[in-house]
Amino acid sequence: MVAVYVRQSIDKKDSLSIESQIEDCIQLCERNGWNDYKVYRDKGWSAKNLDRPSFQQMNEDVLNGKIEAVVCYKIDRISRSIRDLVNLIEDYNEIGVHFVSFSDNINTAAPGGMMLATLFGSLAQMEREAIIARVTDNYYYRCEQGFWGGGPAPYGYRLKKVVVNGQKHTVLDQDPAEAAVVRQFFDWYLEPGGTVYKILQRAADQNILTRKGKSWTSRVVSDILSKPVYAPNTMDIYNFYATKGVKLRISPDQCDGKQSVNLFGKRDRGSKHPKRSRPASEMTFAIALHSPIIDSDTFLRVQQKKKTTLSTTPRTGTSRTTILSGLVRCGSCGRAMSPSGSNRGVRYFTCSGRRNYASGTCSSSSIQVQKLEDIVLAHTLNHYSSPDIMQILEQCKNRTLSPQESVQLNTLKQELATTENEISSLIDACLVSNPTAISYLNDRIEKLDQQKKTIMHKITALKNSKNEIQELLQNIDLEQLPEIFAGDDFDLKKYVCSQLIRKITFYSQEHIKIEYTV
Repeated sequence: MVAVYVRQSIDKKDSLSIESQIEDCIQLCERNGWNDYKVYRDKGWSAKNLDRPSFQQMNEDVLNGKIEAVVCYKIDRISRSIRDLVNLIEDYNEIGVHFVSFSDNINTAAPGGMMLATLFGSLAQMEREAIIARVTDNYYYRCEQGFWGGGPAPYGYRLKKVVVNGQKHTVLDQDPAEAAVVRQFFDWYLEPGGTVYKILQRAADQNILTRKGKSWTSRVVSDILSKPVYAPNTMDIYNFYATKGVKLRISPDQCDGKQSVNLFGKRDRGSKHPKRSRPASEMTFAIALHSPIIDSDTFLRVQQKKKTTLSTTPRTGTSRTTILSGLVRCGSCGRAMSPSGSNRGVRYFTCSGRRNYASGTCSSSSIQVQKLEDIVLAHTLNHYSSPDIMQILEQCKNRTLSPQESVQLNTLKQELATTENEISSLIDACLVSNPTAISYLNDRIEKLDQQKKTIMHKITALKNSKNEIQELLQNIDLEQLPEIFAGDDFDLKKYVCSQLIRKITFYSQEHIKIEYTV
């Protein structure tokens, strides 16, 4: 029996269809008197490797002695990898099976057939590599010009075709209904005790489904909360990603907050999660032409909370042991105090120096976890209910930046980044200049340094109108503090304590010092 193998990766106007390939291959079989044949077809599969369902079935039939020849339209239908192709031809030759190609006029059983198959295979591999390079270059070009690189639109947007300088491009256009869901997810995450899991619960309760009508997963929601594609091109966003070491295709003077941004880069094909394991140094940051869904402050607060959640999550076994996790320090030696004891018995806060080091390192006493929690919650409630603290909070409550001040602050940050870049360039120039040039460069650097200090002073003055107290008030409703502390929501109480308390220093059961955020 003869195997007729046909393959088509994608439907394109200039590619030969599966049906046409079958027709030509059958014609070749009939010319050679091969009336007993079986068709194996792989539609929608690439030839970059041999992992294709119908090909694997054919290969199994060959190895079982059912096939005496393999007919294909072109040799690149078998493989575009020269290594795979040569190994396959040699393996099949050893068991008496040869390849016959209709278009290339190749028969590996004939003299010179192996050489021609190898030649055409090499050309096919070179063509595939050239296509990959061309597609990659086009992708980067589109992204760096602010257009959408390719693939489905992120949730919250739709794809929109535009014509720029006579060429067709794709940009993102907000989908009002989906954009509202994205904003809701960000708001829910920033609520006291807000987590990705709680977003999933609330979305399910309100029947908020994905674009495909399915329930949300934690990975998808977490990806939405992390994507800069929703954020504006402000200096705060610029600085956030600049400090991560990404490749910047955007200058500070472009960061006016009127458009959005995009972060893109090559996948790590060797990783189990190639999209999420790329190092920052291989990512590129550029302006995107679509409008943002999330404001700069909201986006950055979410990133900070996600980072804090990841970095402060205790080890398994202690994560739900105490709402004061990470806050308690030993008054004797300054080391951290953490819960110890049986899960079935009473737990105590014990100094890590006393528990983990040699005897005599620390002589501090211990305290029951529940007892310390009760003391801290009662004291915290009294502290934030005191008239002096309430007056401070009320004064800060309505202290916000006007739209004009926000623009002014962003402009100052642009000027600061430009000044710092110029100083850095001048310092580099000093390394290769003669003494005369260096003296002039130093004068310029001193002037720029003074300019930098002036800009930073203005930024500080503006920022003072929106400080960490206001951020605290945005995250926590202090009027609900008695209900929160009396309730059973462990995660919420833990989050509130982490926001309201800076540090708890334990000296003894009668001497406990609490440092508050306000």
